[in-house]
Parts: sequence; structure tokens; C-alpha cells
Amino acid sequence: MEDFWKSVQTIQAERGADYRAFSLFSATHWAELLGAAAVIFLCAVIYYRCREVTRHQILRAVFVLMLADEFMKQAVLLYTGQWNVTYLPLHLCSINIFVCWYDAIHQSRWSKGNPLCALYSGSSGRNVEPSWQRLPVWNLLHLHSYSIHVLLILYPVLLLAGGFRPQVHHIGWVLPFLCAIATPIFFLNRLLKTNFFFLNDPQGNAITAFFAHCFGERFYLLGFLPVLAAVLLLFICHGTGQSGINVCSVQEIRLLWPCNGGAD
Repeated sequence: MEDFWKSVQTIQAERGADYRAFSLFSATHWAELLGAAAVIFLCAVIYYRCREVTRHQILRAVFVLMLADEFMKQAVLLYTGQWNVTYLPLHLCSINIFVCWYDAIHQSRWSKGNPLCALYSGSSGRNVEPSWQRLPVWNLLHLHSYSIHVLLILYPVLLLAGGFRPQVHHIGWVLPFLCAIATPIFFLNRLLKTNFFFLNDPQGNAITAFFAHCFGERFYLLGFLPVLAAVLLLFICHGTGQSGINVCSVQEIRLLWPCNGGAD
């Protein structure tokens, strides 16, 4: 229990910056991945079988769990004297907690697009290459990071299970929102010497470190361009755009029927 309440900075100071509780795709990592997949699949099946009113209640419950998870982290760090500005909820995943809050209350198509972008571009990848490797498995912040990312994946999966299908024009709502958030955060990073959104330094995240390897540290942000292109492609595949692409309904997927292509 002595490591349970410690932050990543405390653990690194004691065990070194290279400390990892488990290696990628080890037994522990596979247990976390399969556990997350099982929970998400089970919740999606339950959600799909529920009435619309119950679905709204489930979405709100998922958001409440996210908010409680984040509040617990902040409260513990403040109480133990380990809090610093790097724990401000200004990373993309943290901001999506509040986007999910808005969506759970207002149920707008604009708000649904943001969690889906996070699912496609970031949240799912964080479970594959988790930053919480740097903490012991039986550690509050390790459990928090794991659970919050499972919830952030679960929310948009529930939207898809409920029949929501993103369309290409939704990107026109999502990208301005992300730019409006990222621009002040870029300058806030310089002021506070932080790295929210990984906009000012590629280190600390395997994906941006890979971008730096490909494009150099000065131009690593160019690596986000193919990511945006991939997200756009996924939106096209999931939605019914003006190009006349049809997608399978939930019932058709369930019964393994093929899609019928054709113009609207």
C-alpha cells in the first residue's frame, strides 16, 4: 500500500524515469486490454437493448463516473501535496469529459462528434500504449488513468451502439472546436512550462515521439495530418454522406447481412 497514493513524479524520483510497471503486451497489459474490451462490449449490448429514456440515463451515468473519477484524482493529489499544474484537466481526454457532460445533457449532433474523434484518434490508442505503465499496478493514479480511458472509449461506443452515425460535415463542427481549444493551450503551455495536448514537446507520448522520429522535433506536429485524414475517412465509412455511401444498420450488422450500396 505504500505506493498506492504516489504520483508519477514521486514514483520516478524514487525508482528512476525509466521505471515501468509492466511491458507492452505483457500478461498484465493483455489483462487490462481484454478487461476493457469485455466491459465495453457488455455495456454496449445492454445499451442496445434499452429504451431511449434508459439510454439517456446510461449516458449520464457514464459521465457521472468520469467526473467522479477525475474529481477523486484531483482531490487526492491536493490532499497528499503532490498536485501541480501538469494535473490541470487540459489534455484532450480530460476536455472530452466535459464534452461528454454537454452531450449527456443536450444530446446534440455537434457534441457527439467530439467523443468520436477522441475515440478514433486518441483514447483507444492510450490503452494500447498506456502512459500509466510508469505507475505500479496497485496505485490510485494507475487505476484512475485506466478507468477514465475505458469510460472515454465506452461513451462514443454507446453512441454508435444506439444508432448514431457520424457524417463528414460533422468534422466542420469538431475541427473548429479543437482549434479553438488548442490555440490558447499552446500559449498556456509556454507560460506554465507544461505540455497539454502534447503541442509543445513530443516527449512523454509514444505517438508524438514517433511523429518526431518521422518529421523531426521541430515539425512533429505534421504527424497529426495523417491522423486527421484517417479520422475523416472513418467518419466517411460510418456515415451516410452526400456521396451516397450507405452503411449497415445495427440490425443488419447483428444478423450479418451485407450493405446495399447505392445513391440516396
